[in-house]
Amino acid sequence: MSQVLACAKTNANLTVGAGDGPPGPSWRNVAIVAADWRAPLQPPSSTRAGYKIALIDKRAVYPEEFRVEKLGGQQVDILRRLGLLDAFAREACSFDTVLNIRRGKVVDVSRSLSYGLHYGPMVAIARRLIADPSSLIVDQVLNVTPSEGLQRLTLASGNQVAARLVILATGMAGAIPYSLGIKRRVIVERHSLAFGFTIAPADGTGFAFPP
Repeated sequence: MSQVLACAKTNANLTVGAGDGPPGPSWRNVAIVAADWRAPLQPPSSTRAGYKIALIDKRAVYPEEFRVEKLGGQQVDILRRLGLLDAFAREACSFDTVLNIRRGKVVDVSRSLSYGLHYGPMVAIARRLIADPSSLIVDQVLNVTPSEGLQRLTLASGNQVAARLVILATGMAGAIPYSLGIKRRVIVERHSLAFGFTIAPADGTGFAFPP
């Protein structure tokens, strides 16, 4: 999964208080255009630093879809350091061994604590961690107009959000990255293939690991 971080050109100080910016509820220090589960984690960590955040997503509830998702490596370390890991661990399936199998042979075995769960619940958990529910705006961003000071986001509802910094957490989906001059550079084509299946013990008993 790719994630694009787009920082609009600005020399503004992001640490100023909300009262130092333009008046009105549509002004934020940072606006996050979200389609990635990590985007909702920015408000709880950023509000501690005094930032006024807007998380904008067109979906109130993320739909069910097939994705191979896990938390592992640095992600686990970062979530633990932020005090957010337990919220995911409670609803995930933990495992500590990953086998890399190629053409019927085990190529390597890596051992580290990881957590697996579906993508929709990951987004729901991350959103529940948002300290200020008003920072979540359910709407679709149609356009981003950058400037030296404030960046203006036009929403499908007709409303606008002005922010000093805009973060695109949408990957290369949609037209917004292209309209801002962000281009995709393909390093490896068709490098990922995922499939899923359900397994059950032949004798009808349970597994030695949690489902």
